[in-house]
Amino acid sequence: MPVQAMIDDTLPKNKSTLPAGFGGSYDDFIKPSLDLNALLVAKPAATVFMSVDGEDMAGAGIAAGDIVVVDRSLTASNGHCVIAVVNGVFVVRVLQIKEKRVELLSADGDDPYVLSEDEPLEIIGVVTSAIKRLVKFS
Repeated sequence: MPVQAMIDDTLPKNKSTLPAGFGGSYDDFIKPSLDLNALLVAKPAATVFMSVDGEDMAGAGIAAGDIVVVDRSLTASNGHCVIAVVNGVFVVRVLQIKEKRVELLSADGDDPYVLSEDEPLEIIGVVTSAIKRLVKFS
């Protein structure tokens, strides 16, 4: 179920690219704050954050435990990563439109869900970003 979340906008922001090796001091890379809402959310009133369960989209960089940013105001088109409702269940999939045939694909293309011509497609929104946690806190 979609859940609206607030993002802390008081985090430090780097002023340029961050080298992966040892460079200058940390202070050289800090700006007063990083506004994640400004970075990830185009339309706050139409945006929801959803937690991902499962590995079907791992090939697209979206894994279990990630948070996806979903813009409900965007019109989904061919190739977009979308949140759809399939048999009453929310799924994250790639929308594939071929002539009159509509498919919802996992990132690796396995086991596509093919909609029948009379089956309604309910798309909740388009995934615009994914937030990945690298360290799990206890």
